[in-house]
Amino acid sequence: MSDTTKTNVVNANEPYVDITSGEVTGGPLEDGQTFYWYNPNSNDVEITIGNCGTWCVDSSYTILANEQYAEAQILADPNANPLAWTDDPSAAWSGGGNGPYIVSQDDTGGTPLVNLQTGVVSLGQLQNGASFNWNNPSPGIVTISNCGTWCSQSSYTLNPHSALAATTAANMNTSGYAFTESPNRWDAGSLPHTQGPVHFPGKEHKHKEVA
Repeated sequence: MSDTTKTNVVNANEPYVDITSGEVTGGPLEDGQTFYWYNPNSNDVEITIGNCGTWCVDSSYTILANEQYAEAQILADPNANPLAWTDDPSAAWSGGGNGPYIVSQDDTGGTPLVNLQTGVVSLGQLQNGASFNWNNPSPGIVTISNCGTWCSQSSYTLNPHSALAATTAANMNTSGYAFTESPNRWDAGSLPHTQGPVHFPGKEHKHKEVA
């Protein structure tokens, strides 16, 4: 089992996997590469990631209580169908489907994915006049509005635990990438806005060895 935790990530070359949604941010997962399990809901509950030995070096990893990250590594020759795992407690996963599993480029056609709860953009960059997917990991219907300055439509309605295809404006106003939500599912502080792949939480790297 991994004994290394990581409390902050800022390096765009270090992918991390959101255990609640399966989103990969910070770059693609590559064979033999280090990545980080990420729990966006850091609290006093320890979370064990298990049954991932078909594609990870270790079969299980632990995100310690009050920590958000655990270091991991992809096998040199992983079984990539699917990149799945189990979590304990199982309430960590909120991505729907038959998860937990990695939301890969194969699952979305390589289209950028915008998480409406955190604003994190995974699987690519938003481009003018290009397709992307809104992702609603919450258990309720959410309407996105007031995004017409950078989207081709001013509003979108997403079903629970689902994604919805959308298109950016031909000439996006990139100053804010802002939007509003009803009901409000935003949980990343400030007001809802996209946070591209280079905008990660935290400002320092900190590693801690656990006995």
